[in-house]
Amino acid sequence: MSASVNKKCFAPLTIKFEVGVVIEKDETGFIAYCPVLKGLVAEGDTEKEVKKNFSESFISYINSALKHGDPLPICSTFKYRK
Repeated sequence: MSASVNKKCFAPLTIKFEVGVVIEKDETGFIAYCPVLKGLVAEGDTEKEVKKNFSESFISYINSALKHGDPLPICSTFKYRK
């Protein structure tokens, strides 16, 4: 059985995530991670770079979760606007 979907019924949705991120200095630079998002770690030579790298990694993490139907982080604060 197949069904067609009228894509005009769906409006774009913006989801805002707010999660706690830990940034630590190590021997060679900085690392950033979110304790509730297992496996999500970023590195950078400077604090600015590690924040940028973490942001990019977080976006990839969320996109992957959405693509594969995985649950989104329950610790997040969700805000949306149409």
